[in-house]
Amino acid sequence: MGIMLNSKTVEAEGYMLRMEVDVTEGDSCEYAAAYIYRGILGYRITANKPEDGDFPESIRSAATLCVSGTKLDFFRAFIDQDSGALKKLVISKGDADALINHLVRFPLDFPIMTPRPSL
Repeated sequence: MGIMLNSKTVEAEGYMLRMEVDVTEGDSCEYAAAYIYRGILGYRITANKPEDGDFPESIRSAATLCVSGTKLDFFRAFIDQDSGALKKLVISKGDADALINHLVRFPLDFPIMTPRPSL
């Protein structure tokens, strides 16, 4: 999500996101407190469900969007832009479509490496 985030528009609009992600896999129970602040996506892994202290002070009450859910639902909702997965997320404040509008979709044939011109 950090790669796809259009940080210039996010920062220009003052968009702030607060995400509580359940990243539990197998026997390990973990959570991620993720946020967008000043156009940068940050996160912190915690053993317990994130609390206010896991987010920067400005995000605690002023977030544009507050959302929580599982890692897979976040991936499907924001990366795959699946509206069915978006409905599985718990949105306590704001509109998740606004976040999707700040994500850049790369074409499948995006050139990671291009041939070097011969010298």
